[in-house]
Amino acid sequence: MKFHTILLLGFILSSYSCENDVKEISSSEQISISSFRKSNAAIVKLSSKNYASLQDRLREEIYGQRATLCNTKALKLKSLTKDIIDQVDELNKRNHFSIDKINFLKNKYIAEIKLIDSTVNKVLNESNNGFFAEPDSDLSQAFVIEKIKNDILLLESDWSNYFNNKTAMIIEDFTVFSSIACQNAKHLKSGDTLEITTAVGAFSLATDPTFIINGKDVKPDVSATAKYSLKVSGNGRKTIPVKIFYTSNDGSKSSKELSLDYYVDQ
Repeated sequence: MKFHTILLLGFILSSYSCENDVKEISSSEQISISSFRKSNAAIVKLSSKNYASLQDRLREEIYGQRATLCNTKALKLKSLTKDIIDQVDELNKRNHFSIDKINFLKNKYIAEIKLIDSTVNKVLNESNNGFFAEPDSDLSQAFVIEKIKNDILLLESDWSNYFNNKTAMIIEDFTVFSSIACQNAKHLKSGDTLEITTAVGAFSLATDPTFIINGKDVKPDVSATAKYSLKVSGNGRKTIPVKIFYTSNDGSKSSKELSLDYYVDQ
């Protein structure tokens, strides 16, 4: 009897110890889950700022069509992320959760992001931080759910920032150029002065611009803007040819030809 009593007592103590371990693990996971939720809320705010910045750039001509293209991709990213997060939340329901389903949603997210922009592989390689690692089956369902949401939202933040920065690159790499030529007046009288101002790209001497206005080589100032003036004479319609030569970011030479009309009134 004493032997059986000792065995029973040992079993009870062992069970009590295991229960305490479980409670400690649950408590530790609960702290992590709470941290993940706070982190997720902060990350969502960062992504929102990137989306707002892209929206603002749509209204600024200097960013050109690139702002429209990057904003379109960002809106698709935002919609896709919301859809995947909703599906992850759905796994919280009874009998819906499984590690296989978690892995499926992760792979689905990456595959659909690549359809939006094939260059995002670079961002993925820089910021995945174990995104594809298999979740530990010993972890609680709640922990795994919040962890995968955190991983997805981090990638959304990185990619929305990537699209935002890609728009801003227009100022640095001169991928898109706009040639500008304007004049102080369309109608003048004989003896008046016609003033012409020309520029290229993002108004930077990095483009190595050359301006030929009315057959004359006009040197640009420090803002890469060339100014030309002419006292007009005669009467009727006149045309001033403008040629602009510049260097693209890849080192290739490009040019634009424009013409400005003015009228000398009697």
